[in-house]
Amino acid sequence: MPAPSPWPSSASGSPSNWLPNSLASVPEEVRRTVGYSQDIRVRYGEVDAQEVVFNAHYLAYLDDVADTWLRGLDEGFETTGWEIMLRRADLTWHGSAGVHDVLTIDAEVVRWGTTSFDMAFEARVGDRLVLTATVYYVGVSVGAHVPIPPPAAVRAHLGG
Repeated sequence: MPAPSPWPSSASGSPSNWLPNSLASVPEEVRRTVGYSQDIRVRYGEVDAQEVVFNAHYLAYLDDVADTWLRGLDEGFETTGWEIMLRRADLTWHGSAGVHDVLTIDAEVVRWGTTSFDMAFEARVGDRLVLTATVYYVGVSVGAHVPIPPPAAVRAHLGG
């Protein structure tokens, strides 16, 4: 029999001592008005032998959220000649998600550089915090992958 998990199961709720992060300190009604939010339902194939989402899948979830947000650009993201490449990702788990749970992932750009930006993410199952992350992106030209500043339309779309 496997040892008990140190994480609360998806049905057990969140302990009161989870560490806050840049998005958790913002009231939910405000958080929902800035940035972007997307729901992702956990599929059976994304859960490991411990019956929780395998950790590498969270990077794919975050990438999907960032990509979907960018592709929501009115003029069409593909026509900008600009794309992003991940430079670094810092993830902190505060709990777990299991099969059929719905992860609500909130994203917000928290820093703009000349050719780079940082996007903070917060993933929850209901009110329970599961993951906080910051992903550091560099904007590059399509094909050549040379760092370039984001087009004004992209920056405005992402709240910059």
